[in-house]
Amino acid sequence: MLIALYLFADSGSAQWSIALSWCVKAAMLVLAVRGLYRSIVKDGAKKKTVPWQPMAKRVSAWILFTVVLSVPAAVVCWDTIPFLGNGWLSSLLSFGGGDAYLTVASGIFVDTGAVDSSDFYGHLAPIVNAMPGSILCKVLSGVGYYIGYDATGGMTGGYLVALAGFSCSLAASGSVFCIVYYIYECFEKLDVFRLISRWIRPIIAGLLLSLILSLVYQNTQTAVKLESSVPVILGITVFIYAIDQLLLYKWKKKNGILILFSGIASLLLCNLAIYFQAV
Repeated sequence: MLIALYLFADSGSAQWSIALSWCVKAAMLVLAVRGLYRSIVKDGAKKKTVPWQPMAKRVSAWILFTVVLSVPAAVVCWDTIPFLGNGWLSSLLSFGGGDAYLTVASGIFVDTGAVDSSDFYGHLAPIVNAMPGSILCKVLSGVGYYIGYDATGGMTGGYLVALAGFSCSLAASGSVFCIVYYIYECFEKLDVFRLISRWIRPIIAGLLLSLILSLVYQNTQTAVKLESSVPVILGITVFIYAIDQLLLYKWKKKNGILILFSGIASLLLCNLAIYFQAV
């Protein structure tokens, strides 16, 4: 019933739809807290004590780290403060990062208008996937740069807010890891943790599927802007994806080979498609 109501509430933008959405989320929160409480009582884990003092020290250190590196950005751009709040929230919703974080970041930053979808999917997403390192750090740094640049009109503001986003990504991951580590050490045998570990992969898979569809949609939007044929671009996308699957599963190639092939093939085939259409 909650799933059906959730889908129904998010299908519209009327006032009653927004109210129903909040009611559904409140019901989900109540059920989650109730399930966690029952799991603790059932396993007798309520007698265990969480080491709050060392956990609080480590989390405070991460928060202080973010504050120190974010002060310059907050001085030149007041949008830094809500950006950092959304950055922490996005990190929590994505279980600390990973490829699926792009979907979460899109929902929080693109859907709210903080970053334009063409900048996010057309510029930031390809760079994030091509460069090494944590996707969470790269995305929050990139989004921070766009927000700072748009707010101040200069690269200095962009760099300062990007630094704040970078510090936020590190602090969010580090502090959440500390909290989960101490709590899990006390309650590792709870049924709720076993349930979470069972459903993590399907959740991440769903987020990645949403990301794939978003990138394909961005391909079609780019084709429209370039006055190219959408079916041709979709055909090129499917062709590259098929070759990537062969490289991955049949010829056992590394991800770097797949990325290199995808980049070269997309540049070559898309430019040929535009050229022949113009001719």
